[in-house]
Amino acid sequence: MPAKEKAEAAGAVSFSVERLQRLAAMEEDHFWFRGRWLWVQRFLQMVRGASSGPVLDIGCGTGFSAALLASQGFPVVALDPMLEGLRLAAHRKPRLHLVQGSALSLPFRPGSLQGALLMDVLEHVPAEQALGEVWRVLTPGGFLIFSVPSLPWLWSRRDEGAGHFCRYTRKQMRRLLIQAGFIPQELRYYLFLLLPVVLVSRLLARFWPASEQLEERPGKLANTLGYVLVRGEVGVGRWISWPLGSSLVGLAFKPREGFRG
Repeated sequence: MPAKEKAEAAGAVSFSVERLQRLAAMEEDHFWFRGRWLWVQRFLQMVRGASSGPVLDIGCGTGFSAALLASQGFPVVALDPMLEGLRLAAHRKPRLHLVQGSALSLPFRPGSLQGALLMDVLEHVPAEQALGEVWRVLTPGGFLIFSVPSLPWLWSRRDEGAGHFCRYTRKQMRRLLIQAGFIPQELRYYLFLLLPVVLVSRLLARFWPASEQLEERPGKLANTLGYVLVRGEVGVGRWISWPLGSSLVGLAFKPREGFRG
């Protein structure tokens, strides 16, 4: 997609109401979401205690991550452009602080937030602009936790259907973070052990489009086995940096005042 069309599309909602409802049904149990949250928990342990300021979940969708953050004692603000997503989030976690807004124009004062989550958001919007907005609203020393789909050669119909602009490499994300003014702390590939299965699934979908549903709706046994594998991968990932993975997760910081890189 040309850059101009990307910028125009960024203001549009790329998730249909139907897709949001499907996500709400998947997030509680699907091994991919549960494994991704294990990474988020690890990063939260690294930043816990730094401050008690609010954490913004940008593009909160159905409120899955925001609800988990709130349940762990973090003061959370959940932001999404879609009212339907915010309604689902309110149902999932009553009394959650919800805001309708765009990742490209965050309705918060400069330096007013301690942390931010961008969970599979940057592939839907111009990443430079979104990261610049996050940098603006974070306090010096504030943190950013993010995830994005990775490896451009995994591009498939699923990416097109989900409204993705691109898939990222670790090198690309590091460069984007640094250009936005962040200090990358962790950049980890996720789903290394299941990468062959993902690759076969994407290739199969070219000839049998209905097979795409298998990734979203694995059988009970496959889902259990998938979670065992990703849980082990995340655990071992404390000491091993996996060379590849179909997703990329990371932690970065806004420099404290007076920092010189």
